[in-house]
Amino acid sequence: MDLTEDAGGVVAALADGGTVRARYVVAAEGGSSPTRKRLGISFEGETRPTDGIVIDVANDPIGTPHAVFGGDPARSYASIALPHGIRRWEFTLFEHEGEADVEDDAFVFGLLAAHVPDPSRLDIIRRRVYRHHARVAGRFRHGRIFLAGDAAHVMPVVGGQGWNSGIRDAFNLGWKLAAVVKGLADDALLDTYETERLGHVTQMVAVSLQMAKEMTDHDPEKAAERDRVAASRTPEEREAQKRQAFKPQPKFDRGVVVHTPLPVSKSLPVRDVPRLAGSIFPQPTATDADGVEMLLDDATGQGWRVLTWNNDPTAFLSAASRAALDRFGARLVQVVPKAQLPWAGKRATAGVTVVGDLGGEASLQAWFDARPVGAVVLRPDHVIAAECLTQELDDVVTRVLEAACAV
Repeated sequence: MDLTEDAGGVVAALADGGTVRARYVVAAEGGSSPTRKRLGISFEGETRPTDGIVIDVANDPIGTPHAVFGGDPARSYASIALPHGIRRWEFTLFEHEGEADVEDDAFVFGLLAAHVPDPSRLDIIRRRVYRHHARVAGRFRHGRIFLAGDAAHVMPVVGGQGWNSGIRDAFNLGWKLAAVVKGLADDALLDTYETERLGHVTQMVAVSLQMAKEMTDHDPEKAAERDRVAASRTPEEREAQKRQAFKPQPKFDRGVVVHTPLPVSKSLPVRDVPRLAGSIFPQPTATDADGVEMLLDDATGQGWRVLTWNNDPTAFLSAASRAALDRFGARLVQVVPKAQLPWAGKRATAGVTVVGDLGGEASLQAWFDARPVGAVVLRPDHVIAAECLTQELDDVVTRVLEAACAV
């Protein structure tokens, strides 16, 4: 498919001879992206010298939820429980091994012999060779054309973040394209896609590459030192490793995010907590107005949201701000303890969604209690656009809409 861009859009020439015209095009055709190559966008990084094999098996013969990463100097491997009863194995291949070996049942059964009682009885649904690429495109936007997913970045599979990174691209770019196409925001909003995604995905590629190097290092002495370090970890460090806490979390310093100064007030407890604008807001279980428990997104609806703790947000928003938020389809959300839900529901202002908080360590009350803020503005991708004292909400909303290039 060839693309021709002009001042008003992009024309795509299709394989059947037809054409399609669109205002914008997202190229997500994989790591070998023809679009990226035609545009002359660099794809810097490296390709690991050894290949790997992925074997997916239905009716998981292990049957546990564990993921095991074995840096065996003889041959590294991973065994991972996937959804829908699927077990995935990954093994390093050596230079003399390739596609022909992967298609040979005897070779595959030999790899799996130390993992299951009888490899010949496995329901193998896929086997393929893959390469450990670690590359990031030089830019994610070229005029009206955007790169996403593997077309923009590829990384070794051992980190399990390739697919997740593509999903993050889609969430970040999707709501911005919709806002521009609907005439709610200026085209400049789309520049923030690269601004926000490039830094995080570059970090994730680096982490995945380092994991791949550690997993596939077949030097016995280096492997022994790695295992010695792993064995000396404290229980807390092991738990953090299990949660893969070493993976960088998305947090935007620039883009559609407003960083407010730390509030100064004698009514606030003194706590050393990080400012969270630009990071992902938690997704606790809450209740809707009828007291039915569900995830926060289900209780409030998705899209733009303004959440205030225990307050009616309309009391702190001007008519102009409410009108602007309404154009964006934003939800105004009042969060109250579940016990106060009947009282708050009866007095709720039209257009305000009341949500009941369940309390506990993972609750919204705990989140607000740990921070010197009473209101947050959430983007459609669940990123905190801003956090502030409730009295500052109107000014902060105005600044968020400016950052979103609202028109």
